[in-house]
Amino acid sequence: MDWTIDISELIRWQKALKGVRERFGMSQESLSKESGVTRSVIANIESGRSSVSVEDTIRMYRVLELRERAKGGGDEVATMLLGFLKLVRGSYERNLVFIDGKLQSLQKEREAYEGWLADVKSEEKQIKVARTGRSGKSKDQSFREKKGVAKCD
Repeated sequence: MDWTIDISELIRWQKALKGVRERFGMSQESLSKESGVTRSVIANIESGRSSVSVEDTIRMYRVLELRERAKGGGDEVATMLLGFLKLVRGSYERNLVFIDGKLQSLQKEREAYEGWLADVKSEEKQIKVARTGRSGKSKDQSFREKKGVAKCD
């Protein structure tokens, strides 16, 4: 199962982040200070050397969105963030479908083991009953009692 976001979409988003940041006259350092995302993480994201967390993405885009509003801009940044979140949501939904399939498989496996365990317990019980006879005592214990022999351990 692919646990990652489509790489081509991620690269497109990373390039867009850099373009928006530069258009608002922000350096990586200033975006870092305002968003709380380290400058090295921002540099790695923009260069495609690093994946990005959803939390960091939201923090960076919120800062950029505030800049856009302060300059009287439209909703380009919000649209970009929504696009990124849709990409992430799709990836998460695919992963949940995969996990659900694994859970169903594990449930079937559990049920099989429960059946096998019940079979083993039944066999154990049958063997114990056969060994104890009707008295509820083991054959060895009944023999010792008849002969008056103490058990030596």
